[in-house]
Amino acid sequence: MMTQFQGFSTTSLDELVISSAQFSDFMTNADDCPHPFCALYTSTVRVIHYAFWLAKQKATLARKEYKELLKKLGWEGEEKRYLKLEAAFNNFLPYELAQVELHTLFQIAGNLKKYSSVISQMKTLATITQDKVRGYLKQCRKPRAKREETEEDTSTIWQLIDGKRACQIGPIYDQPIGVILEFMMNAESRTAQAIISDAVVIRYESKYQFLQEASSVSDNVTQELEVTEYSAPNNEVETAPVNLYESWDADQVTAEPDLTESETSDYSHECDEDEHVQGAWSFEPEEKDDSIDDYEFLTSSVEVEVNQLASVDLLIQIFQTANSWEEISKALRAYEDCKQAAWKALTRTERERVMEITPCTIKRLSHAKREGLIADFRELGSGVYEIRYNGSLLWETVFEYRMEEFFAQLLRVFQKLD
Repeated sequence: MMTQFQGFSTTSLDELVISSAQFSDFMTNADDCPHPFCALYTSTVRVIHYAFWLAKQKATLARKEYKELLKKLGWEGEEKRYLKLEAAFNNFLPYELAQVELHTLFQIAGNLKKYSSVISQMKTLATITQDKVRGYLKQCRKPRAKREETEEDTSTIWQLIDGKRACQIGPIYDQPIGVILEFMMNAESRTAQAIISDAVVIRYESKYQFLQEASSVSDNVTQELEVTEYSAPNNEVETAPVNLYESWDADQVTAEPDLTESETSDYSHECDEDEHVQGAWSFEPEEKDDSIDDYEFLTSSVEVEVNQLASVDLLIQIFQTANSWEEISKALRAYEDCKQAAWKALTRTERERVMEITPCTIKRLSHAKREGLIADFRELGSGVYEIRYNGSLLWETVFEYRMEEFFAQLLRVFQKLD
């Protein structure tokens, strides 16, 4: 027969020291249980009694004595589970929880915030059983996240992973593509997700990104632009046709006096002057006035036709009145073929004003192009650029946050060539 459970007391830590013979007696008594359920129920009660006793010792003993108690038990952290058990069920008598399996009790105590409602419902029961407690636990479970589907019940790339919305594509059964992707991952030390993200942006810009209408400079200036699809891989960008423009002299917009042929020639001469950089190469543009005269981004060789004069006037007006680079960038993309003529028509002061609001990245890329480090570049959108290397027909997409890394890599390449 099992010995009757006696209450614990600790008057001396020596009480916890047992001989091998006493330990053997304890095991023998445990084996003498007449029914398996008896062992199950009494084990739950005894463990809860022990948890209550351990919590009491921690509250009453000095810290050093409590540490010595745990040392005699041979524990280093195991006591925490029992202290949590006491904190969760200290409002119950041990025998009231006899029919609940121990793992279930530890599960509730280990996540008290989640299962606080379970304990509240257990208090209302006349007899607490494993089946009823299990039912309360099921009520606390959150429904498993299901894969999102469209209204037509078709498959989708969207999934909830760790509670966050993420897109996930299936396997790509194309060995050459896999080999190319693996090569780029090793060469650039980047993840497959980052490289594929760049590829998606390039395809989107190539097929689906459309040019936006340039911002109106005056409420009385109306324009109708045919939306033209932007083709990223091609060097030439179609110019959006202009159907109607009102006079720039209307209302508050003051027209600039026409430039004489000699003045235009002077601006052209200024724009074609070459910068001479002495000493080591630096990506930072030099602080001198000559930089505004040789601004590569704004001076491609395009002949202005008669039917483009209205577009030139509009671009000049935007150069003169724009308060942000975003306005200028949109206008340059819309009137690609007119930017050289518009730039030459500006006065030196107006050019300096444009340069002041030009982003540093644009200036650095322009400087790198003048020095022959890159063949060309273009701005796709805010913080997104395409850069073409010398001797290459392909464009590489570089985001703003990677620009410093790009310039450092470019500098290392040309230092090796030297």
